[in-house]
Amino acid sequence: MSSRNKWITIALDVLITLYIINEFFRHFIFNFPIWLFVNIPLFLIMFVGGVFLLILLGIGFFKRKEKGKNFIPLIMSLLLFFLLLANPLSPLFQKSEFNYNLDERVEVANLISDGKIQSSNTGGNLFHIPANYKSSTLSDANEVMKVNEKLVFFTNRGILDNFSGYVFSPNGVEPNDEDLAANIVKMKKMKKNWYYVSCT
Repeated sequence: MSSRNKWITIALDVLITLYIINEFFRHFIFNFPIWLFVNIPLFLIMFVGGVFLLILLGIGFFKRKEKGKNFIPLIMSLLLFFLLLANPLSPLFQKSEFNYNLDERVEVANLISDGKIQSSNTGGNLFHIPANYKSSTLSDANEVMKVNEKLVFFTNRGILDNFSGYVFSPNGVEPNDEDLAANIVKMKKMKKNWYYVSCT
């Protein structure tokens, strides 16, 4: 392997590692500023870096003496784009985070349902998560929203009306657009009484 290809391989190793770190942050730390100023920039760095390295590999490929030496970096480059575009690890990270924090989310949901946590706004639909739960991120901005008896633990409060999160449904009925006062574009049942939704 040429010296240039070694450096390309090392750079691809770094980008793939950044992808894994970025996915961890995206699923385990719910915070809009982190999403905006960490997750998105890291994705752009990985994508632009991947394109740049792929161009370098393409140039080397057309040099006859290097045709057989681009195999490993080329496979790694294709793997990076597969990870970025197909995002196959996202469901695994999401399931891990959901299961890791499920007990605490259930406790908070029960406290809200029992009236032991008072609403934090005049509309009566937002509830601050108690300080002793803030060590593990349960909802973006540490607030839970109550809509038509369903509780939304945000994973991303998004911009304008876009948001995503876990919905606790006390009666087990899956949420609909009217329940959340939003258009559900994606919904997945996580466990009994729990659903993941992405809304606009």
